Amino acid sequence: MELEQLCRFAVDSQASDLFIKADSPPALRVHGRVVPTDLPALTTDDTKSLAHSVMSEEQIPAFEDYHELDLAFTLADVARFRCNVYIQRDTYAMVLRVVPLEIRSIEDLGLPKALDDLCKPKQGLVLVTGPTGCGKSTTLAAMIDLINSTHRTKIITIEETAELNLPHDNWVSLIARRSYGLGENQTGEVTLFDLVKTSMRHRPDVLTVGEIRGNEAYVLFQAMATGHGGMSTMHAEDIDSAVKRLTQKPMNIAPAYIPLLNLVLSVQRVHIKVEDETKAFRRVMEINEVANYEDYRRIFKWQPAKDDYLSSFDDSVMLPYISERTGLSNKDLRTEIEQRLRVLHWMREQNIRSYKDVAAVIAEYYSRPGEFYEKVAVGDLEALATVKHS
Repeated sequence: MELEQLCRFAVDSQASDLFIKADSPPALRVHGRVVPTDLPALTTDDTKSLAHSVMSEEQIPAFEDYHELDLAFTLADVARFRCNVYIQRDTYAMVLRVVPLEIRSIEDLGLPKALDDLCKPKQGLVLVTGPTGCGKSTTLAAMIDLINSTHRTKIITIEETAELNLPHDNWVSLIARRSYGLGENQTGEVTLFDLVKTSMRHRPDVLTVGEIRGNEAYVLFQAMATGHGGMSTMHAEDIDSAVKRLTQKPMNIAPAYIPLLNLVLSVQRVHIKVEDETKAFRRVMEINEVANYEDYRRIFKWQPAKDDYLSSFDDSVMLPYISERTGLSNKDLRTEIEQRLRVLHWMREQNIRSYKDVAAVIAEYYSRPGEFYEKVAVGDLEALATVKHS
């Protein structure tokens, strides 16, 4: 079986990961659980052939020397795949992460609708935290796509392996590169630190780092202090553990810089009963604003019983900021958020998913919000259909 067939099988099975190793059938991670397939066990030659099928001529000898390789590839109209090839018990093995081509919306992901306002490009950082495989990158992509659909901005994404694929004219993608050679002979390495530092010369409005865990964090916070907007992910359970990681080695962010964090979203994998069947989902457990170091304001908390969010803006620090920037009173701002919530619900009811259609609807709302909202409220679908298909 060819690798393309295995990848298509993984996507059709709604898997998030595909595992390939010798003397075992391919396995999938579906809803958080690793399950074996009914396919035949792979031989040593099979796994080697599958791995070589996605390597370039230059990568094959490099892998033979270092026994590990990160790469990514795209199957048209199927998905993008982030791949790690390594040696296990003297045989080739692979782990492939499925990255959907279609960026999911905040409505699809069940995120709080007020993120429409709260993740607009501005000075400061939005951080998505959670364990491995909980949906951090998916949540990050949804928020970037929301900015992409509603604002004329220059977006730079920095990753170790290319995952994000934005349909945006002013998008620049920078990818880190490992070194060649050993010891003092290491050459050609391009780190996340190098890319974050270089990206400042591109004058981005929004700088997105796939994951922060080293000295690139310090440069990213310096960029936020100079007025840039940023987004990133981190392996941390919640806001407390995230701040502890930020302020300790190797990131060493000074406590005085912590207020540059606008929002911290904590994502987890949860199990919800749907029609007498328990299924795995990804949910944002809570969203916190950062007023100061060790002063966090929880504005959203997930309610498992209702699969909904409990919101509290009474102690919010972001809403007064948005109010000052827009000239809207606190009451008017909350009314605006409720209207946008209704518009997002309407898009979901009408199955408006394409980023082009979403962008058209939001642009129409921005141009004449009162008139547009009235049509949504009274269900004037005939008039609104022209927006969807324009």
